[in-house]
Amino acid sequence: MSASTLPKFLFGSTLPRSCVCRILSYRRNSNDSKSYVVLYKWPTMSYFRVLSRFKLYQAGAMLIAMPPLSYWYYIGSISSKSLINGYTAATGTVLVLCTLSYAFSKVLGELAYCKKTESVRVSHMDFLGRRRDLELHLKELVPFSDNNSPKSAIKTLQTLSNGKYLYSLKYGRVHDPQLLLSVLDKSGHVVVTEVNN
Repeated sequence: MSASTLPKFLFGSTLPRSCVCRILSYRRNSNDSKSYVVLYKWPTMSYFRVLSRFKLYQAGAMLIAMPPLSYWYYIGSISSKSLINGYTAATGTVLVLCTLSYAFSKVLGELAYCKKTESVRVSHMDFLGRRRDLELHLKELVPFSDNNSPKSAIKTLQTLSNGKYLYSLKYGRVHDPQLLLSVLDKSGHVVVTEVNN
């Protein structure tokens, strides 16, 4: 989803095209010395980002809505049951969205490989819905066969320094299956039939 097609009600007005071009050119120029080949991409990361950002708007709306609700209870316009229901609904939705954001931050958004430096770029989302790129050497990845079952739909990419990220060969978009399998596991214990092009 490009910046010019993002919903206006979530992000205000869309960015001017010149601003978008500057952002994209900065991102391209920042990795000129390293050419990464995208091996894997999770297709619904943009939706995860919108949900993760929505929790900020939801929390803000609840902070604005709670004082009038308390005032209406104080003057006797609503019952204590309505006040408790309002506070419970507001707190529950914010907690659910925060829990989803934490879970989304563990999903691997993109895995790219640089042959020149023998490194991988692991892209995921932080708690606020922004993209985070980690550049790791291949030696920092735990081999696929050490921490995964070949038959499970959701796999774990484990790094020695930054934790675990979840991905799925069955539901994710794999761009180069053979290179992905050689990067993830040198021993080749991965079932190739699970890979979708």
